[in-house]
Amino acid sequence: IGISVDVKGVKSIQIENDNGELNSQKPYYPFTAQPIKGSNFFIKCPEMFSKKWQNADITINWKNTPDSITDLYNGYVIKPNQNVSLAEYQKLKTSVVGSDAYFTADTALLHREIWYTKANNIDVFKKIEGAGYQTQFSISNMNDESGTSEAIRLTFNQSSLQDAYPKLYTLALSSNSELGKLIPNEPYIPLAEDIELNYSAKDEVYLYLEKDPEGEASKSEGVQLYHEDAFGQYEKDVKLQEIVPVHKNGGELYIGLEATPQTTVSLLIQMLEGSENPLVDTFSDKEFIEWSILSGNTWVDLSGNILQNETRKFLESGIVKFKISKDIDTNHTRFTDGLIWIRAKSQRSYDAVCKIQGIYTQAVLATFQNKDNDLSHLNNGLGAETISKLITRVPQVKSVNQPYNSFDGKYKETDLEFYRRVSERLRHKHRAITQWDYEHLILQEFQEVFKVKCLNHTSEKSYMAPGHVTLMVVPNIKNKNAFDVYQPRVSRASLNKIQNYINELNTLHVEAQVINPNYKEAKVEAKVKFFEQYDEAFYLKQLDEDIKKYISPWAFTDSNEIDFNVVLNVNQLVNYLEQLHYVDYIDEVKILVNNVLQKQSLIEVDPKSILVSAKQHIVGITDQICI
Repeated sequence: IGISVDVKGVKSIQIENDNGELNSQKPYYPFTAQPIKGSNFFIKCPEMFSKKWQNADITINWKNTPDSITDLYNGYVIKPNQNVSLAEYQKLKTSVVGSDAYFTADTALLHREIWYTKANNIDVFKKIEGAGYQTQFSISNMNDESGTSEAIRLTFNQSSLQDAYPKLYTLALSSNSELGKLIPNEPYIPLAEDIELNYSAKDEVYLYLEKDPEGEASKSEGVQLYHEDAFGQYEKDVKLQEIVPVHKNGGELYIGLEATPQTTVSLLIQMLEGSENPLVDTFSDKEFIEWSILSGNTWVDLSGNILQNETRKFLESGIVKFKISKDIDTNHTRFTDGLIWIRAKSQRSYDAVCKIQGIYTQAVLATFQNKDNDLSHLNNGLGAETISKLITRVPQVKSVNQPYNSFDGKYKETDLEFYRRVSERLRHKHRAITQWDYEHLILQEFQEVFKVKCLNHTSEKSYMAPGHVTLMVVPNIKNKNAFDVYQPRVSRASLNKIQNYINELNTLHVEAQVINPNYKEAKVEAKVKFFEQYDEAFYLKQLDEDIKKYISPWAFTDSNEIDFNVVLNVNQLVNYLEQLHYVDYIDEVKILVNNVLQKQSLIEVDPKSILVSAKQHIVGITDQICI
């Protein structure tokens, strides 16, 4: 197995100069505050030296540098320790610093306590466009052993000419002013702002397969392979093919339980039914959610221990009940240690299933038994948190919680409902022929469906498709646990049930498809002026709510029903807004449907769609004055 790494931007390194250790997180003097020829700067990177590194690229960014090193040293016409008279000085014109390349350094690598020279006379001050002055150099490692390199050394080949500065300054002031000798600038003492190291490393490890006395292949200790996964790390069997963790396309749900082996766990998984993405591929008949349990660091199939599963591939709320075997190992490193970890894995996209609203342990299903009780809750549902304790106390049960409303309740059929059901049965004879038949058969059979719209000779892609019928269904959202009230949808599992049911009742020459409506969001952008006595901040929020009530009234009151034939008249909307008691006048109104600006005043949608209010409208205060 060959492993190669390229590491960029290492800044957590150890640095020293001849005076001692330095802090690489703050500006520092690599060659001390008084650099001389032979001053040293040492760089240590334990992370890199512990590996079989091949090459290191080091960059030092200099701080407070002049615009030009050469120009700064224009007045330096003598070298350090050079004896010169005033007359001789006055004749000198050429600076000893002819270019930025005057300042150089040598590099070396400490290997097994011996310094090996790597490069000589590298530029200390190299001007980089947009980055100022930098020192850039590379060090190569020709040794294949790890842990033998100890440090990198950068040796300054000359001083910063600070030792020549006092003499030059005195001579310049003492010289004839008519000669125009330059008074020397103070020398630049190399001050590093930061240091950055990039390195590459490569290693090869070998796996030897040996045979035990029985002839079975066994793993030698040649290599240990560990995976760093999303939630932890674990040792991987090197006989398998995956060098890195593999997560196939799809979605995974992990549940950690404070449970003990050899027990039974019952989970309520509450779905936001209808929240799955209708545009992605759904499950085929033979595809299922795969359930596994973590034993040690290995996922073990749990399907044989599942006693109950009502979630219908995570498309409906329900209880999942399973046994935990006694030999489960709760010591693991890939997830939090000490917990029982359950994994639900889907081969389809993560959004092919409904969003989860909540997961609860120790779940049981309670069924109503009539003992001369009030039956009004059968139509409206028993509200959440209604049940809070047992009638007969059980010592083993600490508390009882009802997190969601009751479901599937149905009041006893009245005479009017009986006559209507019989009349409809006599009309359609339990066969789906006309549009009316399709709609009423579904409404009678599925109580969770509130409204149905049948589109004849319509398929998924065409409105002229003989032999195809498309049925749009809207769920009953009254007192339900989990619905987007603006865009209520029936779950994929329910759509499949309705479709299978209706296709058994129609002719063999017709294929019926059951879908959710396409909801088109209408967003209003408006400029408004309130009457002076009304607070603008509060009533901007109130106006947003009132617009929602106008476009989607069913989301706010049970007395209004969702309508398939919603048409938005911009003129009527403006009139409605101006009739609000706090609105003085409306200045501008724009309507966007699915973020597309509408130019017509009467906004309609296609037969498969329903126009609904956006979750948030854009309203502001106008600057225009209405006279």
